[in-house]
Amino acid sequence: MPTIAPDIRPLEDPSLTVRLMEAGAMPLLPYVPIPHRALRWYLERDNAAENAQGWARLEDINELGRYRVVQGYMEAFAPGGAMLDVGCAQGLLQRGLRYASYTGIDPLAETVATAQDRADERTRFLVADGATYVPDREYDVIAFNETLYYFDDPVATVLRYQQFLAPSGVFVISLFNRLWFARRLMRRLQAVSPVVAETRVFSRQGAGWTIRVHRPGAA
Repeated sequence: MPTIAPDIRPLEDPSLTVRLMEAGAMPLLPYVPIPHRALRWYLERDNAAENAQGWARLEDINELGRYRVVQGYMEAFAPGGAMLDVGCAQGLLQRGLRYASYTGIDPLAETVATAQDRADERTRFLVADGATYVPDREYDVIAFNETLYYFDDPVATVLRYQQFLAPSGVFVISLFNRLWFARRLMRRLQAVSPVVAETRVFSRQGAGWTIRVHRPGAA
């Protein structure tokens, strides 16, 4: 498949991003250099509608495969471990996940409130901005499940959270691999944190995700 040359100028117009995303141009998205700024603008705009609907889209059967892979990696690399979910929304990742302790953080209070009925002595959901949140403990797994797009500097964010990983801890990161920016971000992340496992998931609608396990300091 053709790839985007590194010197192609990104499409900086957020309105063009919206038109592409909403016009059924999914097959073209891997080759259109939509930059982080425009992508984030679109996603934050889209979030307003999703919040009003309770993020029902994420409970669609087409999202199931991605969630199961993320959960599987979290459990395989930290069985019975302490887990942090950065950008947990209504806590879908927590459902069915096996752990010793789980912390989910999200900046939207109304979204976090929908998960609070599942909080217990092992499970907590906090209203917190992932860009500035300071964990009160180390974690065996820190997950960024389709959330790195929302940070000003995704790579710097991952590196900041590295200090809160247990010595053998891992990051589990899911990214929508049908986006030029996401593919570039995956290359940047791999350069600073070794990948020790990877799975790609695709839906019949043309969506695709790459889920990777990064272990800082791995050979």
